[in-house]
Amino acid sequence: MPWLKRLRANASLRLRLLLLMGALLFSLLLVSAVAVLAFISVTDRATWRARQQEVAQSAAERVSAFVLQTMNSLNAVTLLDRAYLLDNPAALQPFLTQNPALLEITRLSPEGAVVATAALETPQFVERLAVDQANWFLAAQEGERYFGQVELDKDFEPYLIIAVPTPLKGAVVARLKMDLLWEVVEQIHFGESGKAYVVDRNGRIISHQTHEFVVSHQTLDPTEPLLQAITAMREMPDQPYVNFLGERVLGVTKEIPGTPWVVVTELNAAEVFTRFRLLAVLFASGLLLLLVLALRVISYLLDAHVLSPLQALQAAAEHVGQGDFAHPLPLLRPDEIGAVTGAFNAMAHQLNVREQTLAAQAETLAAEVEEHRRTAQALRSSEATNRAIIEALPDLLLRVQRDGTVLGVRSGRDWQAWALPTDLVGRHLYAMLPSPLVETVKATIAEGLASRALQTLEFDLPANGAVHNFEARIAASGEHELLGVVRDITERKQRETLLQRALENERKMGELKSRFMTLMSHEFRTPLAIILTTAELLERAAATMPAERRTHYFDSLRTQVHHLTHILDDILMISRVETVGIEINRQPVDAAEFCLTTLEELGPLLNEHEVIFREHNGHQRVEFDTKLMRQALTNLLSNASKYSAPGRPIQVTLTIHDQCLRIEVQDAGIGIAPEDQRHLFTAFHRGRNADYRPGIGLGLTIVKHAVELHGGSVTCESQLDVGTTFTITMPLVASSDAPPRI
Repeated sequence: MPWLKRLRANASLRLRLLLLMGALLFSLLLVSAVAVLAFISVTDRATWRARQQEVAQSAAERVSAFVLQTMNSLNAVTLLDRAYLLDNPAALQPFLTQNPALLEITRLSPEGAVVATAALETPQFVERLAVDQANWFLAAQEGERYFGQVELDKDFEPYLIIAVPTPLKGAVVARLKMDLLWEVVEQIHFGESGKAYVVDRNGRIISHQTHEFVVSHQTLDPTEPLLQAITAMREMPDQPYVNFLGERVLGVTKEIPGTPWVVVTELNAAEVFTRFRLLAVLFASGLLLLLVLALRVISYLLDAHVLSPLQALQAAAEHVGQGDFAHPLPLLRPDEIGAVTGAFNAMAHQLNVREQTLAAQAETLAAEVEEHRRTAQALRSSEATNRAIIEALPDLLLRVQRDGTVLGVRSGRDWQAWALPTDLVGRHLYAMLPSPLVETVKATIAEGLASRALQTLEFDLPANGAVHNFEARIAASGEHELLGVVRDITERKQRETLLQRALENERKMGELKSRFMTLMSHEFRTPLAIILTTAELLERAAATMPAERRTHYFDSLRTQVHHLTHILDDILMISRVETVGIEINRQPVDAAEFCLTTLEELGPLLNEHEVIFREHNGHQRVEFDTKLMRQALTNLLSNASKYSAPGRPIQVTLTIHDQCLRIEVQDAGIGIAPEDQRHLFTAFHRGRNADYRPGIGLGLTIVKHAVELHGGSVTCESQLDVGTTFTITMPLVASSDAPPRI
């Protein structure tokens, strides 16, 4: 029946409108109620927290005053003279009388012996062995105050040990009654469920209304928010938490001045939110009542001013729906509904005109659709080809606008060098790059857009915990758009670096080989020629040659053989140092006597020079490897003699000062050119002005190795045609059997 259909349609519209209006009204009322309740909740919590802070502050002051009285007594005992206490054994008794919280007070010497004591019962700090190992005595020895944990005596009475250091590393220790402190804490109450207790920094309970928690050494769980706040020395947040008793509470902490303790005040969360729950129930009831009344008023207004005019409009619109465009709808009223009626009439006219033109356009549209289908098929084929090419690349691809905005990104399957954010598209590339690289990338992008040519850029970025090398190839892909291909070239750069180092090492080895062969051919040829010539002379004329002449030739043979042996020994020593290393054998020796003995052994080598030896505090027995140091000093003296004209002085100075041994060898020879001083200690390197003088360039290298094996260093100061000074500096290792310094 038509009227039933209209009724169902009207009922459905009414229901939707009522639901919409009700939802909007309910949301408005709910937001208002939530805001008011939130304000009340915050106010209540702030009020309770302020009250808790006042209680915690008061409790901290009372506990601090209780402990301060005891600490004043202990500090007063530390100021008493030890001799006075020994002469007056009862000198500490007044402290027990003045402070009823003290069970015992004892003054101890730095060795742990009792200087004076006073106790209400049997003293506990008189056992020397127990005192030496006690934590409180060790803490006092370190100059720190000590606060122990609660213990029980033989009568099951609780006490606490407190100790303070004396000026001479002794200690004053006292046993403190816990009953008085517990009474102070038990008197702290606020609200119906508020209570307070005292804990230390490790979460151990010092005082609680339930004594069993203290006696059983109850400790807060490390995962509890309360202990975490105490350990971090920060205030508890204004949020409920579950305490060690399993209660949901709000807590406040306050440090107790002069102690490692903290006062904790806790209030049951249910008590805090009682008023809030009551107000929430009242607001919910009022909200529902107001919502029902408002919906009744809205329903009446909808029926009178909207739904009845729409029913008349619906009947006329059904004719239009059946294709009867020639009958316009009647204008029922001059308001918004009347405007809707006029719009329906205009729509009917337009529909009539549009129906006539649609037939003509249908054929044209069919042709266009076919053309679009063929174009789309071609695009899909091209897109598949491009996607296959891109998927085959192992690199990172970026589409970037002129201003650096990322339009698209794709990383190859093997790309792991640079971790990319998942939301990279739409972000600015410059914000993700280091500031020194931003201007370079901007310039490269600008050049690529201006020249339309391929741009190449290499840069470094941290990736996967290391610095990687990257190469970016940038090409313009539009008027204001570029395509960048980024490749990780770290391995290629590393291979190039290794190749460069290998080439450099090969060049250095070639130079070293060339110097070695040149020096060896010269240094070996001359001694061998002398040995061969001398041997031939001895072979031909040994029978008729005078004994003195033969002795001279044999000495010459021995000298040249020793020279060759010395060269080979130097080469072998350098080889051992640079391959397997050398262990030094330290021996106690008088430093000055060692230098004088070495100078005497080199007498024939130095007889053409005036050798001057000076020592400053040098007659001390020190430990070093005499063989290595004799070889080092011999090489320096040999060079001083070799490169100095006969008659020129050679000065040797030994100094021991500030745990340091210093030997200077100074000559007045030809000196060393500045360009050669950089290579003084390089193997097989000889100065340019060494000319005909013998040597293979290993002497100073051996000196350097010998000194560095002892933890020292060798330096050189030289000036051409003036002279050279070599200085050996080593840390002093005194001999265990060394005599007193002179």
